[in-house]
Amino acid sequence: MTAVNAPYVELHAVDRHKASEYFTAPFGFSETGVSETPERDSILLRQGDFHLVVTSGPATESFKEHCDGIADIALGCDDVAATAAGERALPTELVAAVVTGSTGLPAAELATIKSTVTVNTSPLSQAAVSGVLLASNGRLSQANAEAAAHYGTGGRSVLRELTEVFSPAERERLGVRWNEPSGGSFLTMNVAFPGDNAALARCARDFGPLWTPMSHFYPNGGGEHALRLSFSYLTPQEIAEGGRRLARSIDAETSRHTETAS
Repeated sequence: MTAVNAPYVELHAVDRHKASEYFTAPFGFSETGVSETPERDSILLRQGDFHLVVTSGPATESFKEHCDGIADIALGCDDVAATAAGERALPTELVAAVVTGSTGLPAAELATIKSTVTVNTSPLSQAAVSGVLLASNGRLSQANAEAAAHYGTGGRSVLRELTEVFSPAERERLGVRWNEPSGGSFLTMNVAFPGDNAALARCARDFGPLWTPMSHFYPNGGGEHALRLSFSYLTPQEIAEGGRRLARSIDAETSRHTETAS
């Protein structure tokens, strides 16, 4: 019994548009098709080779009392009967039905099974995660390879740009320093002025860059002179321009703070 891939997962949702937005913004899916019939309206989402179908309409009525959930997971396999039997033994919030060709679980039976199983993780999230893992042979490193490469490029670009716009003498004069993380999508910069909401507003208004006050991450106090610089969706060109603008902003804010203190 071997499932070799997952061509698609179908979700039944009360509001297909709202459910689709959940996947397109945070998870990077793109809308590639729409189907509308009297019984069911579906939106086809895609990320790489993985497809997600989000459906609402009269055909999904049995799901309403259990909220949005998985209707079908299509598995490509080497043994249809054995795979179907094995998957039905898994937690039904994770794998609600196996579809191979025209075979599937009836909606009424699915609703009954779902009512006896409690899993805290959102079924929408389970569908996305399980589908991506199946499509990448169960390897997170394979599923995340493109994102990891993007973040790696962004991180190197940010560190290079900061080194260029803040010479050792400038760092000393402005009281600026930063960490050099080996991964992730942000770094932390320490500054001489209070990195509060007012300083953030001035930076955004006068120079353009946005950052997050690190004090927001310290409920009991701390991080008052630290900025969280994120580069999740920035290109190297945007990072270079942002770095130059950030340097001007920090110079101006440090001077403002020094004048106010004196």
